[in-house]
Amino acid sequence: MKCFNCGQVLSNSDFCANCGVNVTVYRKIIVMSNTYYNMGLTKAQNRDLSGAVDILRRSIRLNKNNIDARNLLGLVYFEMGETVQAFSEWVISANLNPENNTANRYLKTIRSNQTKLDNLNESIKKFNKALEYAKSGTTDMAILQLNKVLNMNPNLVKAYELLTLMYMRKGLYIKARKCIGLALKIDSCNTLCLKYKREIQKYLDEQKKLDPAGYARKKRLQENSKMPGEGYISGDETIIPRTNLKDVASGAIGVLQVFVGIIIGAALVYLVITPIRIKNETREVNDVVLEYNQKLAIKNSTVSELEARIDELKEQVQTAEDNATEDAKVAKNNKNLLKAVQAFLAEDYETSMGYVEKINTKISMNSDVFDSVYKTLKENMSDYIAKSYYNKGIEAYDNGDNTECIEYLEKCIEADENYGDAYYKLGFVYAELGNTTKSIENFKYIVENLPDYEKYSTAKAQVPDDMLDDSDSGDSGDSDDSDDEDGVG
Repeated sequence: MKCFNCGQVLSNSDFCANCGVNVTVYRKIIVMSNTYYNMGLTKAQNRDLSGAVDILRRSIRLNKNNIDARNLLGLVYFEMGETVQAFSEWVISANLNPENNTANRYLKTIRSNQTKLDNLNESIKKFNKALEYAKSGTTDMAILQLNKVLNMNPNLVKAYELLTLMYMRKGLYIKARKCIGLALKIDSCNTLCLKYKREIQKYLDEQKKLDPAGYARKKRLQENSKMPGEGYISGDETIIPRTNLKDVASGAIGVLQVFVGIIIGAALVYLVITPIRIKNETREVNDVVLEYNQKLAIKNSTVSELEARIDELKEQVQTAEDNATEDAKVAKNNKNLLKAVQAFLAEDYETSMGYVEKINTKISMNSDVFDSVYKTLKENMSDYIAKSYYNKGIEAYDNGDNTECIEYLEKCIEADENYGDAYYKLGFVYAELGNTTKSIENFKYIVENLPDYEKYSTAKAQVPDDMLDDSDSGDSGDSDDSDDEDGVG
């Protein structure tokens, strides 16, 4: 497992050894994603394909880089006949991890069989057409299209579901039961298919009780019909009956005469009638194309106007939301400042500082009164605030959290820019982290601005001579350094 922040391989610690970021939650997310993958694999092996899709999508939502889960999701989609979704998952997987990825092999295998790929694409188009027929109430055309779809893509579960509904609409419940049974062989735990099966069986049981003879007759007729995906009888499978040779001989002359007449008629149609018909049809097609282009131009113009209006409305909504959010933040700042002042007057400095920390200084308050009160409060509490931040920084360092230590010490300096102990501690913390530049900056600040600081000499010793001004090159800091630190204390 690698760190999400720097890519370093993680150890058993809850913190990255390289960048120090907390990876506790990240580790749990990765484990949960892998758990969902294992669950999805089990469901796929048990042919609970729709359940596998749901679980695997959860796995990917937690960790989009879970290549195994994404590849398996593509396989499940492909098994359900959902080729577009399958290709999408494999393409994303191949882009996330181009090397040694089985998704590349899946894509190569499918693309190598262009005929199969064309059939799969065509089956999706025909399914959409069948769906339009079904919505418009043209049930027979929908059934015809769906039969073609399933002969081209026999694993498309949603085509079986729609065909089942069409059969039910036509009253062919026995064929509907057989059709949904084929779908359940592909996806054994599909909830929608199971619901259809229960409704169909309930209806058939009632019909069997009311009219046993009629039920048996319908069952015999519908069960003997060929279902989609089971293939068709080819010309080679047709049995041609024997013909009496004498009958054939006696009718040969009549057949020849009819054949010659057909040829003459066909030639006449081709030479005289066909050019006229082609010309008329061409003119009609051109008129239709012109009308279509005019309508399309009008539609595109209308769409452009509507899109521009939508963008304008979105901008207005966003502006209103931003203003509302800004007003809420201003009100919150005012409330926190009032509570901070009340706590300060009650000499509850710790509570007062807590409210001061909640004030968002990045918001423009546009109020001289607010700025004046906030400035006065911070000036009166600067010593307490600085000391509090310094103590929190030392506590964080003692707990091994250098990042939080630096954050508190910098807040201490923000409250009191001449808090020498904060600069001194920051210098050694940055040195421990290997950030020499920041370390020297803090020690140099002490040398240049705090000559009376008790640990001046130790701070000065940490700054290279070539970075010191001439005025600082002497021994101007002979104060007591009995508590100086050689490292991080």
